[in-house]
Amino acid sequence: MLNAAYLLQELDSDGDLSTSDLEQLKNQTGMSDLYITDQNGIFIKSTEKQAIGLSLFDIWDGYRMLITGEADILTSPLKLKNE
Repeated sequence: MLNAAYLLQELDSDGDLSTSDLEQLKNQTGMSDLYITDQNGIFIKSTEKQAIGLSLFDIWDGYRMLITGEADILTSPLKLKNE
């Protein structure tokens, strides 16, 4: 939740997040990468350039269920890639 709050705070400060903003937030939060999707689950910004244009919902349908309200929680950790 804290990581999401940092992202929202930065987005609210000027209305847009640059790649350098995402890199700074990634370091601040200790995350390996940051991903932002549109409402259709398509990655629109990320510290991982290869993710742009891919769909979160193609990774696992459970993520779609969170967005649509069919599910209230994830039954497993959020996992976008294997490191």
